[in-house]
Amino acid sequence: MQKLPRLSRIDMAVAAFAVWTVVNDAFIQQRECKCYCGLATVLLCYAGIRMLRHKSELVLGLIAAWSMVEAVVSVMQFCGFAESNHLLFPATGTFRNPGPLGGFLAVGAAVFANLVARYKERKIALVMLVAALCSVVVILVMTDSRAGWLAAIAGIVFGFWPQIFRLWYRCRIYVKASIVIIAVCFLLAMYLHKAQSAAGRLLIWRVTADMIADSPVTGHGSGSFAEKYMYYQAGYFKNHTDSMFADRAGVVDRSFNDLLRAWSEGGIVAVAIICFIACNIDWKASGKQRIVNAAIISMAVFAMFSYPSCIIHFQFLCAALLACASCKGSENKERNATFIGSMLLAACCGMVAYSQNREASAAENVRRFISTSGDAAVDDYEALSCTPSLLAIYATYATMYLPHVESKKLLEYTVTKTPTPDLLCDLALEYAKDKDYARAEETLQTAKYMMPRKIRPQYELYRLAVACGDTLQARSIISQCSMEVENTSALRMVGEMKRFYANTSMYHGAVN
Repeated sequence: MQKLPRLSRIDMAVAAFAVWTVVNDAFIQQRECKCYCGLATVLLCYAGIRMLRHKSELVLGLIAAWSMVEAVVSVMQFCGFAESNHLLFPATGTFRNPGPLGGFLAVGAAVFANLVARYKERKIALVMLVAALCSVVVILVMTDSRAGWLAAIAGIVFGFWPQIFRLWYRCRIYVKASIVIIAVCFLLAMYLHKAQSAAGRLLIWRVTADMIADSPVTGHGSGSFAEKYMYYQAGYFKNHTDSMFADRAGVVDRSFNDLLRAWSEGGIVAVAIICFIACNIDWKASGKQRIVNAAIISMAVFAMFSYPSCIIHFQFLCAALLACASCKGSENKERNATFIGSMLLAACCGMVAYSQNREASAAENVRRFISTSGDAAVDDYEALSCTPSLLAIYATYATMYLPHVESKKLLEYTVTKTPTPDLLCDLALEYAKDKDYARAEETLQTAKYMMPRKIRPQYELYRLAVACGDTLQARSIISQCSMEVENTSALRMVGEMKRFYANTSMYHGAVN
């Protein structure tokens, strides 16, 4: 009979995190408990890897192979032999943009660099590992991901820390000072490299702090960041009308810091569980376990500036790495339940296939609805609610085809799942059709503060004032609005408001 692995503290902490997520949603936040397929899939992956023998070898081999696949796909995309997943970037690998690709390759670079040191006595393996490391690093630089660069450096430094520490101890004081100055200049150069992007992250973290302050212990529930962040951003700009971040405001559904996201959604309880897991990893381990720890460090650093917890690739990678970290040294001599582990991983793959098929089916239903001008019904609403981007697309086009009552109901539901200024503007127009001008104005004001430089909410406020016959209010809105011309549609709006302002100048002077 196969002997099961003994429960470790990390095992219990992972289980506690999953239980807390469900209990917090169901009983404290009283949220809809529908979309837990992702959580269940990750737990299956963790349990499957946990029960397999040779965990470290499996996970390191997976990272190495997967990193090379991403590098090859990226080169093919860059050379035009494969299509990129983003219109603005030539290479994204299997991800939707180059940012996550940089993070994944950073973990791969940390693994390859540490494997080079481990197999330095085997010439053939050493040559192959060095070639792989160089390939991954070149693609990593091409991604232009600063978070990825930092993550790769952190993972490599951790793996070689004993050697680095000995060299540091032997260095003279002026050498140490020079190294510190170079490191500070490097970090400053990385910040200035894309200063506007960095400012956008600072805004997101500042607004996320407001979310945390409102519910620091229990958070707002899983998935709540995407649902509530934009409303908190509107509140921030309403209270800080002269904020320097107004130019960097955009539609945000990810925190760009997974620890802050965990705190905002799961509260201090979730953060405490994460810290407990980190404290129970054997950071002094050697051999392959140290390479696993280096990969964890690399991924953790990337998570401080990006959103790997929202991407399935990183979810599986994190589960596998934690499964390795939870393994006790004595378990390596035991015969683990490999059959059960294989079944769990097969179930995990089945869950992934089911989720992907369901999302693809929902996307096809939305495409059919748009192409047939609303004649084809969208019947898988649960799948749409679990995929906010699809729900937003559907709601945007549904207003053109659905009856007024259904359209308003759909928009009211959509803005609770994925609020954006444009969707709020569409909802305000539905309220205006019912002559509910007060509610329409309130909705438009919220949309305006979400993105102070976006022209459409200000334009719709101007039109609402004109529809109510309030010329003075319309002129006031035009004179105070901050106009950011984004496209030809924005140019049309700006032109209309300027003409109205010019044409009413004589009337306004006569009234005064």
